[in-house]
Amino acid sequence: MIEILSELMNDVWTGKGFPGEWRVGQICPIHKKGNKEKVENYRGITFLNTAYKLYEMVLNERLVTQMNEKSILPESQAGFRRGRGAMDNVYILHHLIEKELLKEGGRVYTQFVDLKAAFDTVDKECLWESMERRRLSEKLIAAA
Repeated sequence: MIEILSELMNDVWTGKGFPGEWRVGQICPIHKKGNKEKVENYRGITFLNTAYKLYEMVLNERLVTQMNEKSILPESQAGFRRGRGAMDNVYILHHLIEKELLKEGGRVYTQFVDLKAAFDTVDKECLWESMERRRLSEKLIAAA
């Protein structure tokens, strides 16, 4: 089974074909909170082909590897990084506040922005251009 999946993943990666059924998913709306009559109170869960999910995991691993090798993300970036999380940034912010307040006349200003639904749609051209500028592999860009 592993050999078959590995061959399939490599065939897709090298451009020998992308199974059409991988592009089909079933969306199931899940109620979050509030009035059930309002569509914005739902989020969609998409059921996808399991092989496609495995391929996404392979792509993600290759993307993370290239980004780490090229030091693309700043050290302060904690979101969506293995071994890091929101609490890392809370600790850093706390440390910076303490450090600044120890100075005579030290002041701290913070701003928090909730980018609700900021990434619901992605401009693929911008994504590809950004990946090219960061010199990610052509295969990875094509797969995105």
